[in-house]
Amino acid sequence: IGDALRIFGGYGKPYIVAVSIHDRSQSEELFENISKIDNVTKMTNEQVQQCMNNNFDNIRRYYFGTTSDQEQATYENPIGEIVTKMVASKHL
Repeated sequence: IGDALRIFGGYGKPYIVAVSIHDRSQSEELFENISKIDNVTKMTNEQVQQCMNNNFDNIRRYYFGTTSDQEQATYENPIGEIVTKMVASKHL
């Protein structure tokens, strides 16, 4: 969570936490508890995609180490694939 806060805007700003838990009941319990926290809301898939598009440069730099458009063209990754890699690489 600390990494997410630093990379995607810092404390006091909106951010996304992607969590992967093997057990479905534990996952539902976790999200139920998270949703009870003040100012925490659920995002639709469309909202998540828009947030990813808005933060594309930060995401690209953090997860792939690429910074230029030329490097990105060499290593092309659609947003959906980036989301998959984020979830796979940042289990909480």
